[in-house]
Amino acid sequence: MPTTLRVALGARSYPIYIGAGLLSDPSLLRAHLAGRQVLIVTNGTVAPLYLEPVLAALAGSAVRQLILPDGECFKTLTVLDRIFDALMEVQDAPIAFSPGFRWATSLLPGAPITREHLCLLYTSPSP
Repeated sequence: MPTTLRVALGARSYPIYIGAGLLSDPSLLRAHLAGRQVLIVTNGTVAPLYLEPVLAALAGSAVRQLILPDGECFKTLTVLDRIFDALMEVQDAPIAFSPGFRWATSLLPGAPITREHLCLLYTSPSP
């Protein structure tokens, strides 16, 4: 059983799960998916470590992967545009595995995604 921390943001509240093997737990992942389409955004460093168990846990869903280059020099508007394009194709439930970029939509589940709805929050590492 994972430890669960709740980030209290009113209607935008969400849980953070802490524990071993959570990425391979289908019931845990599926509880947070609004639909059957999934976009996994990751990078070339994180994907080899975590992508396979997540893909296995999402078997039966229409999963699309976007594996981006790793490194600060790739955190550009051009790369962000690739993420936006992929989201607009999927328009359902994004999952991100990447240190550095934290992005989200300001939409309700099932609402259409347009570029105007997307925002990017960049968190720089602590010195």
